[in-house]
Amino acid sequence: MSHYEPQVSKRYARALFEAAKQHNAIDLISEELTGIHNTIVIDNSLINFLTAPQVADEDKYSLIDNIFKNRFSDIIHGFMRLLVEKHRTRFVEPVIEEFTNLVEEEKGILRVKVTTSLPLDKRQSDELVARLRKMTGKTIHLYREINKEIIGGIVINMKNHIIDDSIKSKLDSIKNHLLSIKVH
Repeated sequence: MSHYEPQVSKRYARALFEAAKQHNAIDLISEELTGIHNTIVIDNSLINFLTAPQVADEDKYSLIDNIFKNRFSDIIHGFMRLLVEKHRTRFVEPVIEEFTNLVEEEKGILRVKVTTSLPLDKRQSDELVARLRKMTGKTIHLYREINKEIIGGIVINMKNHIIDDSIKSKLDSIKNHLLSIKVH
């Protein structure tokens, strides 16, 4: 992926977000995009058709109209037509992801991925959420992952900030320190 591609997704997501905001329809558009995303995850034939260079744009517009015109908001219908017009349909999933990020930012929500070697119990999760909420001032949506390779401890990934307090990380640090010591 070139450095240009993420910018395309961000630009289109920002434009869609601003249109949704202007029409006071952020929640509606978010819900519709979630439905589109869930459909694409199950069956990507829609995206394959819309990105196929051998399919005429008129056929793509016809499909967009058949699927989106009466089932989705005018904003989503128009947006999907714009993606076809600009030959940007391959960016549907990254645009949806970026739109979701913008919605969460607007609502003060922070997605946090927590990796542990064993599952957190409810008390531990609640405590962690409370600490992170106090630290960030945001509503925390916790996503848990189990990874036995970290041995113990916790790895917290918040947007672009990682807190690695895993035993594996500490052992790697000790190993690197020992390897850097010159012995005469």
